[in-house]
Amino acid sequence: QTPAGPFPYTEEAVTVESEPGVTLAGTFVRPAGEGPFPGVVLCQDGLDGADATGVISAAEIASNGAACVVFDAAGRGKSWGEEDHGGPEHQDEVAAAARLLGARPDVEASRVGVVGLGRGAIMAIGAASRCGAPVSWVLDWEGPSDRETAGVEGDELFWQDREPVRQVGALPCGYVRLQAEHDHALRVTAQRRHLRLDERAQLRGDALELLDG
Repeated sequence: QTPAGPFPYTEEAVTVESEPGVTLAGTFVRPAGEGPFPGVVLCQDGLDGADATGVISAAEIASNGAACVVFDAAGRGKSWGEEDHGGPEHQDEVAAAARLLGARPDVEASRVGVVGLGRGAIMAIGAASRCGAPVSWVLDWEGPSDRETAGVEGDELFWQDREPVRQVGALPCGYVRLQAEHDHALRVTAQRRHLRLDERAQLRGDALELLDG
């Protein structure tokens, strides 16, 4: 059934302009009421666009009091360009989306963060560690820890700018990882590999949240 309004949020179409000049299709969702609100850039899992169904949506984030922008990364959905598998181009796009949020009068620039769902965490972490994304925190929601758990083939050069375990230590902002005790996508051997990422984060004083189920 299609839910009936009124909804506790409003939506508007936006475009995100990346540094190389790629125009990306996106949606900005903000809570009802007066701002400014905290801001969230939502990076979806997989190779689908912003309309993909994930564990949380931009509408749910807005319903809980934060403005959110979700966009089709290059090569996905309604955006042009080539698929980059969370690499430097996609990371730059996340940084551009964060700047778009911070420039809006209805968003509190000092409280913008990025959420990476699954493989979306690759571009989320890279945006903050490599591209200077103006975010105060990164939430890694069951993202891959390294090339072995990402499910994407590539050589050393490919993974140099993508592998999360390399990037977490360079984050200039807060980092939280949400990880189910039994990973919903990966086997037990992959769970052990996640510990490498968790150890890097804990050396920085960041948080690992272990979820049941």
